[in-house]
Amino acid sequence: VERLPAAAQLSVWLQVPRQTLGRWREWWTAQFPQTPLWRAAGSRFMPPPDWQRFPASLLERFAGPVADSLLRLLQFLTPLTTRPVALRQGR
Repeated sequence: VERLPAAAQLSVWLQVPRQTLGRWREWWTAQFPQTPLWRAAGSRFMPPPDWQRFPASLLERFAGPVADSLLRLLQFLTPLTTRPVALRQGR
């Protein structure tokens, strides 16, 4: 049985085009390290994750079972995916 290259395997497993994986890799390795979230919180991780291996090296910093680690990573990323909501008085 011929093994596919890692990117091809991941593409099949996630059911996303390889071009999408490339965009995701670009975001994690070039854009995410520049976000205000990472600039503010990145130094709290010891040892520092290897940004060239994001998101895997960041996920490794959230110890525990994989599902729990992934949930904590997603919670950490929440500020990137939500906008502040202005609540009005009296409603």
